[in-house]
Amino acid sequence: MVLRINSGWHDRNRIREGATFEERLDWHLAHARSCNCRPVPAKIAGELRKRGLL
Repeated sequence: MVLRINSGWHDRNRIREGATFEERLDWHLAHARSCNCRPVPAKIAGELRKRGLL
């Protein structure tokens, strides 16, 4: 599997330092829909699945 970065998306969507868990969930969900550079971290993926969002 070849992972490709969507650098334009990353340039426009930087996650801020000290982001809350909810902000991180939102960022990673948008990231998963827009970029294929890396998998969603396990803790985030588990919470998104629990909420029926992934």
